[in-house]
Amino acid sequence: MTARRIFPLMLLAAASAIFLYPFVWLVLASLRPRDLTFAGQLPIPFRPQSYADVWAAAPMLTWLLNSVVVGVAAALAVTVSSAFVAFGFAYFRFPGRGRP
Repeated sequence: MTARRIFPLMLLAAASAIFLYPFVWLVLASLRPRDLTFAGQLPIPFRPQSYADVWAAAPMLTWLLNSVVVGVAAALAVTVSSAFVAFGFAYFRFPGRGRP
């Protein structure tokens, strides 16, 4: 590989690491006890029980279903409204339509 090709790949790898770091930190912090959240070490003691605690304490399934319903409704609304606008642009004649 040439330097012309290696440099952009290294730049993309560095940008990927920067953008993935908060996600990795979030997952590791969620596996720690609350008092060790900002300890800056690996999740020892490893505590996946936090996820079960959250599912038991809050109506997570209801919230997930609400998010899916809102997301699907928004996607459908955008698709339908875009189809109407596209029809209008394709069918109706208006000044400046043929100009690039």
